[in-house]
Amino acid sequence: MEKQKNVLDFFGKKSTSSATASAEDDDTQTRGQVSSEIEPNGAMASTSDEATTLPPNKSPYPDIASCDMKDEWIKTQFVTDVAWVIIGLCGSTLFVTVLEQSCTGGVPLVLAFGLSSATYIFTKCLRPMVKYWRENVVDIVLYLNDGLGMADGYENCQDTSEFVRSSLKLAGVIVNEDKSIFEPVQCLECLHAKLVYKSNTCFQKTKFTFLHCATERRFGMEVVLYLMPFVGSVFSMMTEQHMPEILCKCLNQKAGSITIIPPELILYTCVNKYLAETWLERYHPPRLTDPETINWLQSLGRKVRGQEYNIRTKRQAVRRIRREIRTLTDAQRERFIRAVQQLKERNIGTTNRYDALASAHDGGAIASAHFGPNFPGWHREYLKLFEAALQEIDNQVTLPFFDSRLDYNLEDPRESNFWGENFMGDHQGVVSRGPFKFWRQRNGAFLERNGGASGSMISPSGIRNVLSKRRNIDILAPWADERFGLENYHDAVHVWVGGTMLGVNTAPSDPVFYLHHCFIDYVWEEFRQKQTVDPESDYPFDQSASPSHAPNRIMDNLETRKRNIDGYSNDYTDQYYRYAKSPTTCRQCRNQYPYLRCGDLFRGLCSATNRRRMARPRSNIRNKDLGIKKKFSTTITDTRKKPPRRRRSTGDWLAYETFLEKKKVSKIRRTKRPINSRRYNKKKQTSQITDMDSSMQNSFLLDGEPDIKRWVFIPVKIVHRRPSGLLFGTKVIRNKNIVDGVDVYSYNKYMNYTDEEQQAAYSHSFTSGSGADKVYVQVDGMSYNGKYVDYTIVDSRLPVSESVAFVAVKDPKLNSSISFISAYDSHGRICRPYCHSYGSNSNQYTKCSGVVNLTEEKPKLYGEDVGEVTQLLYKSGKGKAFTRRDENIFLSFYCDFHEIPWGKC
Repeated sequence: MEKQKNVLDFFGKKSTSSATASAEDDDTQTRGQVSSEIEPNGAMASTSDEATTLPPNKSPYPDIASCDMKDEWIKTQFVTDVAWVIIGLCGSTLFVTVLEQSCTGGVPLVLAFGLSSATYIFTKCLRPMVKYWRENVVDIVLYLNDGLGMADGYENCQDTSEFVRSSLKLAGVIVNEDKSIFEPVQCLECLHAKLVYKSNTCFQKTKFTFLHCATERRFGMEVVLYLMPFVGSVFSMMTEQHMPEILCKCLNQKAGSITIIPPELILYTCVNKYLAETWLERYHPPRLTDPETINWLQSLGRKVRGQEYNIRTKRQAVRRIRREIRTLTDAQRERFIRAVQQLKERNIGTTNRYDALASAHDGGAIASAHFGPNFPGWHREYLKLFEAALQEIDNQVTLPFFDSRLDYNLEDPRESNFWGENFMGDHQGVVSRGPFKFWRQRNGAFLERNGGASGSMISPSGIRNVLSKRRNIDILAPWADERFGLENYHDAVHVWVGGTMLGVNTAPSDPVFYLHHCFIDYVWEEFRQKQTVDPESDYPFDQSASPSHAPNRIMDNLETRKRNIDGYSNDYTDQYYRYAKSPTTCRQCRNQYPYLRCGDLFRGLCSATNRRRMARPRSNIRNKDLGIKKKFSTTITDTRKKPPRRRRSTGDWLAYETFLEKKKVSKIRRTKRPINSRRYNKKKQTSQITDMDSSMQNSFLLDGEPDIKRWVFIPVKIVHRRPSGLLFGTKVIRNKNIVDGVDVYSYNKYMNYTDEEQQAAYSHSFTSGSGADKVYVQVDGMSYNGKYVDYTIVDSRLPVSESVAFVAVKDPKLNSSISFISAYDSHGRICRPYCHSYGSNSNQYTKCSGVVNLTEEKPKLYGEDVGEVTQLLYKSGKGKAFTRRDENIFLSFYCDFHEIPWGKC
């Protein structure tokens, strides 16, 4: 009864009887339940009068015999281009009456809507929306906080419905998706009754009454309807948000390069560019401002300038020589590592020296030192400060570089000696072996890596591409073609190492960062030596670049007072240091360096040796703990000599298109591996790690605090379409003959990709002969500072396979939890996001941005841990079927790899 009072108060009348809508509370009303049944031949219980001409600006009243027009007829009205619409509450029955004005514009589409007690929402919030809709020629009736839409055809109604829906979201209105029907219908259930529209002759009255829809003829009539209850209990606490303009613009500018460069690198660049330009909008670590730390950083700058002065006045004999770390002697390498360790151990102010330097690669420097012409110069100055800090500890130390081409030439770069205990330590999970084991980042999180999950080491051809140019504008963002961009190759290694190195602001917490950037500086110096213009003045800058890259702007965070253009000075390599040439050919490395040898992939080129096998920690579980009394053993042995390993057939493995090679590889046929490029004459399997053996380690770092309790888990569905070009070893036999070029899973008429071009992939990426492959789901905080990555496994043999990943986002109980979620496979190809369409409780998904907002509203669609979120999807019991509840999955990704994976801005 309370709801009816509110309705009557709204219209300024008093009721003499109880309304149907007051029988139950608003939360239990059955609104928006679509029925596909329509009365045969359009029959309905209604009355109609003879045709009547409408007087202008006058609303006709329906002829309701049981109601007194003056006292008991409670009404509201709305005039459209094609009809008068009257909604009435008479006694205990809700009526909707339409008097059509004309048939030339089509038949009006109307729908009754439910009641609500929230009258202030209509008066305060929705009236401006009504005005906006009517100005855009949208026919809308509002009854308190519920909406009634109409149009003159199914397609027109669908367009109008989507326009209303999107404008509500833009206005910040929470749409009740559970009870809304945005898909046009002719028959639906509203307020515990079935409603059917009956179209009559022009200029006649048509009345809606409650009746039963009897047949399944959903769009057989002339009109369609849609319902919008705006505010109420929200079905999903997760809603789509528009992609930020900076991110969307960057992705669309680079969309044309997805067949040249692995799209994951485009995603990495654009996401980090957005985070860099909006870093003040999120939590960021406080800048180190204690006087002791600032004075120490400034003293490093003075020391470097003093060294330059001494060199120019010949007070120091020679420049320092930077070498590839595998060419150092054991003693030289150990001195360098010991100096790095002591940087971490020596406190300065409120931190230590290593972390004080790492903090410079944060804040404003994220944008001003990346994505533009200041990228190589700022990092050159940064490396010089780091080297000066090392030399304060040991004056004999010079910063080495990590030439990742030597690892690229390995069959499995994860087996490189660079990840050995006497070099950088392990690359899987929390670093627990080697000289930097159990290191903490400056924010307290552990140092972690996810080596080889994605990304790529730098290929020799990639360096040749960069060195083929002669102007900085041709190799630096935002002007360079993706194939020649120095920063692109730099990004690929960050992605390959993963973990701490994946975040721009956290990357310097890993010592690998400085060795990697030293190699980028090595390549840039070689490029400068080949330039035909003055390298010191070749600083490109125009309106395409960010203002933070302006040549005369002071470098951010380095406390040296140098300008951006000063990073292009010749003094660095003329006066302070020079580079020893990195070994590239077998002749240069064979029998000269114990950690180098001839490579696996390219004949004649040098590569790193394999690392020593690290002993795995023994399990505490023994056989007797499992009730096993005796170990399995056998006396049967095979004394035959094992034949040498042959190259795997292309039916078992597929090498995808080489990263950034000029010559494109056909996506249609099988990619054959030339003998001089893949695993030739390999006698021994060196790698015990496969793509399926490694897991993902996350720091759980959120807004400066590493704690899993600050995160919650959500399910993400992955629908994976078999990539083109794959061929597995399951032969098709037809009429006693083997059918060439197909396998059992591709032998069907639906898998014809002959005219489709596929996204580019990393050169070291392979699909296993078993078909097992990984799809990674990555979360980047938009309203918070945090990142999370995990994967699910799909079957690449099948035309379409499906899986579910569980990823973590910020707990909405803390405050705003807006995240950009993306998905890509282990080959660097991006999947397209789709969001759940909750209208009519359907399991349909529509293309969306991938930016989602998680709230605390019920029902709860996240879990405090993986177990809890699993229960949201899978519920079973005695006598019940074990099924998955896809209505609890808001976000899904379709991995097609043949379309641009993001929408237009």
